[in-house]
Amino acid sequence: MIIDMIDNLHLKVELSNEDMQNLEINRSSFLEKSDRAKLVLKAILKRAAEQTGFDVFSSHLLIEIFPTVNEGCLMLFTRSPKRKKVRYKLVKKIQNQIFLFEKIENFFSFCEKINFSDFNAENSLYLYNDKYYFYISLNKSFAEKCKLLLSEYSARPVKIRLSFLKEHATLLSDNIIAKIKIR
Repeated sequence: MIIDMIDNLHLKVELSNEDMQNLEINRSSFLEKSDRAKLVLKAILKRAAEQTGFDVFSSHLLIEIFPTVNEGCLMLFTRSPKRKKVRYKLVKKIQNQIFLFEKIENFFSFCEKINFSDFNAENSLYLYNDKYYFYISLNKSFAEKCKLLLSEYSARPVKIRLSFLKEHATLLSDNIIAKIKIR
């Protein structure tokens, strides 16, 4: 867990996947505003107060929770001394997906068709059981354009975890899209 006080009104807390497992919580618990999520938030704020002096008592608090690529989350706490109400929201901005390509030629055809000029997302290409798995982390606006084209050249997103691919598959290229843009 990384706790960083940005200024008197803003606190940033980053939880890795391992941190979330240790806290026995997942991102959907925050969305559902479960009792467990409330306890975890209180524990995080208590620890932050001890480490940084960020005091949220007697202030309005906005909590924004963003997904991270490593299946953890980034929390931004913003306080305002105007009110005592606490509210939070889960922000779904990043869409991590893995697409299956039966042939490498299909992947290259996809790459020829898509406009990568504004593309800035983590991506990797893996080989597993003679099939190609393309991992991509997309922002919402680019995701819809990319998904339509991906559906033409690949199978729909597959339910396989990136951690599985990292452990069992062969990494062919990390950040392959940046390499294709250069050429």
